[in-house]
Amino acid sequence: MTQIKSKQIGDLSSTITARINATSIDALSDVDVSTKQTGEFLSWNGVNWVNSTFSVSITKPTFFSTSSNAYVPATIGGSVAEAIYKLSPTASATVTLTNISAIGNTGLKLSFKKMTSFYVQIIPKTGESIDGFTGGTDMIQQYSCLTIVSDGSNWLIV
Repeated sequence: MTQIKSKQIGDLSSTITARINATSIDALSDVDVSTKQTGEFLSWNGVNWVNSTFSVSITKPTFFSTSSNAYVPATIGGSVAEAIYKLSPTASATVTLTNISAIGNTGLKLSFKKMTSFYVQIIPKTGESIDGFTGGTDMIQQYSCLTIVSDGSNWLIV
């Protein structure tokens, strides 16, 4: 059996280090980096590692204000992730979510701020519920707030 000498290990280590240092990431078979820009990173596209950039899009909530005693909010969706409703009814009131469905809108958040002392009931779309109640939920105290979020099929109070 032949013994490996420490000089041979040192030579092998130097050879490996030199090969690694001489290899560009572009030379790897599963890396496709067309142009390199500062701030980019590698991400897997299902076939290759490709250069990518990171971006974040932040949207502000959509704000509505009404003094209606029988308010039916208009349809929202698409890029709207959150809507805030300022309610100032002049008598006991209902807010009926006929046009806003929890179904298919996972994460959609609706917030209601009641400005007056009049009773307000928030009623979900037919076939949906708010925390399990199909008849809706009540807002009694002046300046009370209610926030509901869609779980994809119904509304949850958060």
